[in-house]
Amino acid sequence: MQTYSNGFARVFKCLLVLVALCECSSVYGKVHVRLRNEIRPGVGLNFRVQSRDDDLGYHTLSYGEEYEFKFIANFWDTTLFFCSANWWDSTAKVRIQGSFDIYKNSKDRHICWENCTRLARPDGVYGNYYGDVADLYMMYEWPRQIYPNQQNQTIA
Repeated sequence: MQTYSNGFARVFKCLLVLVALCECSSVYGKVHVRLRNEIRPGVGLNFRVQSRDDDLGYHTLSYGEEYEFKFIANFWDTTLFFCSANWWDSTAKVRIQGSFDIYKNSKDRHICWENCTRLARPDGVYGNYYGDVADLYMMYEWPRQIYPNQQNQTIA
């Protein structure tokens, strides 16, 4: 009976060490996500970032400002943070708002690794490749409101 409990204790200790190594290794290191307002001068970006477990709260960024949050992605590759954002488009006289995944580990760990920058611009939100802010892709396009006089028009 003692051999069984000693064997179980060894297996349990090995599993604990393995999990600790995986969670603390550089492969699963701390992820930095930054959101920067590049919409236009005088335009504030209102947003809220959440995950299933964490609510990072409501924030407002002035033009050129940046918000950063950090976390350790989980071992199961399911870490997800989503963002709800809105801003006033004074040119079109309409509030632009939308929601998007600001970080999804199963995708972003291959794209931006541990340094993910998101740039909010007038047409959408851009993400970076491999920690390089000069190399961008559109990750979310802002939805545009249909104006009342355009609702019944057919687009050819």
